[in-house]
Amino acid sequence: MPRLLYECFYNQTRKFDITTKPSYSVFTHCRNYYWTKTAADRYSVNIDPGVFTYVERLENNLFNHRQKRQATQGGPFQRRIRKEIRAMTDTERQAFFNAVVQLKLDTSVRPNIYDAIGGLHSANAVQAAHFGPNFLGWHRYFLYIFEEALRTKDPDVSLPYWDSTKDFNMQLDDPIDSIVWTARFFGNGDGIVDSGPFANWRDPTDAVLQRNIGSPGSLMTPDGIQAVLSQRFHRDITQPTSGANNDLEGHHNNVHAWINGHMGGLTSSAYDPLFFLHHCYIDYVWELFRRQQFQQGLNPQFDYPNTGVDGHWPWSRMVNLGRIRNVDGYHNAFMRIYEYERSPECPDCGDSPYLECDATRQVCVSVSSRAFRTNGPQLPTGNTFGAPVASMMRSNERMAFSNDPLEKTLDVQQKFVPTSIDPRTIEKQVNRVKRAVYNPKLAAAKAEMLHPADNHGVGLSESSISIRTPFGRIKTSMSDITGRSPGFDHLNGGNVFPDPNSSQNRNYFSDVRSPVGGSNIGGMRSNNGQAQHKTVLSTSEMKGLPTIAKRRGKTSSANAFNILVDNDEIVEKSRFIDLPMQNTFAMDGISDVGRWAFTPVRIIHKRPPGSSFDCKIIKNGRVSEGADFYSPSNYLNLQQQLRTGSPASYPKAVRSGSGASKVFVQADGVSYEGKYIDYAIVDERQPISETVTFVAIKHPKLGSSQSYITAYDANGRICQPRCLISGSSPPKYKICSGLISVTESLPKMYGDTYGDAVMNRYSFDSQHCPTNKDDDIFLTFYCDYENTWPWVGYPHL
Repeated sequence: MPRLLYECFYNQTRKFDITTKPSYSVFTHCRNYYWTKTAADRYSVNIDPGVFTYVERLENNLFNHRQKRQATQGGPFQRRIRKEIRAMTDTERQAFFNAVVQLKLDTSVRPNIYDAIGGLHSANAVQAAHFGPNFLGWHRYFLYIFEEALRTKDPDVSLPYWDSTKDFNMQLDDPIDSIVWTARFFGNGDGIVDSGPFANWRDPTDAVLQRNIGSPGSLMTPDGIQAVLSQRFHRDITQPTSGANNDLEGHHNNVHAWINGHMGGLTSSAYDPLFFLHHCYIDYVWELFRRQQFQQGLNPQFDYPNTGVDGHWPWSRMVNLGRIRNVDGYHNAFMRIYEYERSPECPDCGDSPYLECDATRQVCVSVSSRAFRTNGPQLPTGNTFGAPVASMMRSNERMAFSNDPLEKTLDVQQKFVPTSIDPRTIEKQVNRVKRAVYNPKLAAAKAEMLHPADNHGVGLSESSISIRTPFGRIKTSMSDITGRSPGFDHLNGGNVFPDPNSSQNRNYFSDVRSPVGGSNIGGMRSNNGQAQHKTVLSTSEMKGLPTIAKRRGKTSSANAFNILVDNDEIVEKSRFIDLPMQNTFAMDGISDVGRWAFTPVRIIHKRPPGSSFDCKIIKNGRVSEGADFYSPSNYLNLQQQLRTGSPASYPKAVRSGSGASKVFVQADGVSYEGKYIDYAIVDERQPISETVTFVAIKHPKLGSSQSYITAYDANGRICQPRCLISGSSPPKYKICSGLISVTESLPKMYGDTYGDAVMNRYSFDSQHCPTNKDDDIFLTFYCDYENTWPWVGYPHL
């Protein structure tokens, strides 16, 4: 293993305990760190110099002390309002999507403005934008640049954020079934994105935009956010000085890993517009933290951590982002440009038809895509951008619906017909449909909008919007927050922000006092527009996250409740185990499967700790309640051989009632730029389960082929690599790092194609059944679930 990579593993494992931090999180951190540090050794996308000129033009809005008044007739400067994407009206959300697509179509900067901006988050900037305190400021300014670009297409557009805790908190449904994974929002999340506003997009390497939602990782969690907000200083929430649970960048990484696909790569993630919505939420959480610092009498602008991390020195210029310095990303002036509308909270959840209140936990959760079915199939004819609508339904996933929501037909020619039905089964099915299909708040909102002339529906005024529902009349304040902002008149000279050590800057910020002192913070308002006097966030605020700004803006009665989605836009994703894995086959800027070779990998899987299956033992006619037939604890000799620890897993651990589960195998290019992920199916019921899958690596015919291969289960627990001892018979294996170098020399332990690799793995000489060739498998992974970091004992260079 390369020493730089080994040292990262070593330092991380000294800092964290395997029972408190998922080992895949540590792997992801060190993988990204090493690949960033050695990026010059591999291919990277060239940045067109024209994008830097473009960014400078956008920057001028920040430099210009005469900000354009956005209100008519010389009114007060109005900040942009960033909203949770499900709290936007349909008109607002569509305008945002339109602006994004217009950037993709604009080729005035090569290859287009959207990809040119996305490319700024590339190899030479990644080191300075991650792994240190500049993570927060660099991405804040990156979001500002993107928002400025959007506003060149539509001056009324603001960047929304995606609060993924509302998907994480879904209990009756899986987050992969959230409404955000439909054409109305982000498009599908399973494989190539072929629905929604970003359907069939391609990145600068010509790879088709893809996602693999539900991969090992996690959406943002309320506990994680509370851990961040419980800290006092920036050094407590930023790398490398943060703890395991209060590392905001670490929590952010989990979401990238959960979505996977383009979002799973440091240099590819910004080519998916989801990047900006996710990072906007990270910026939202950071602003909550900054607000708390003000409440505690601290000025966050002067709390940039002292660091020796490369690229994160406070006075260095932000890499790829023009003329400002790293420390400027912490400046309070950004909140004079925009403010955040609070993330919707119970009981009304922002009156969004796409959110509903879980009354038991008092949290807003995303509506499931199943809640948006119509009573009959309707075929869409097109989308907003003029291209044919790409159906989210795969041919083998389509479901026909009659007017009876219980009727779900499968293409089966002959069926067993029951003579009677257990009433408990009927009750279970009815409850399932009530849970999955009917949303009373959504239905009420739709009914009101269908009959606006009866004067019992939506009432609009300057001060409020009122909606009658079965739960009573809901009234939401719509009054604007006004008030003159100091603007940017204090900015001068060659820097965007003055030196914080200068007397001018000190004097300017002397009037930006903590709410404890009774002053309002620029860009921050409570629900009633008054200054906050609390020094900490209450438990109830933590649940939904505290109010930052009132909802402000016009509501479109014509579009606010245009909420039904055609049946063809719905994906019945069922379970995580049913989702396939899609790869881009992109290597060194070329997306082509013919450039890859395939090698077999064996997975030996121990039954995970805490597993329990309802497979009772029956002895002498008596049923042993609570006993699991497959559990090693029932067999003393076996139990002694198969002791396990309790390594940490991601929140909401993936469990399968049948025992079927996935172990992922990932190959990262060391001598090339490329990544390939596949999985093997294992049986978690069994004390030991064994299977084989195939992973793709750079074909050695193209030159040096070095890859780092790792395996991990669906809950983020890394497996131990073992390499074949050359010449051993029967085959024996030794501890190794998973770093392999493949050549064209014999014996050739790979296939030129996937089909060749399968042919090499089995002998088809027998007329009865293919037999396997165990001696052809070089790499084996043992998923042992011990309380030992998997890379302890790895050989290294």
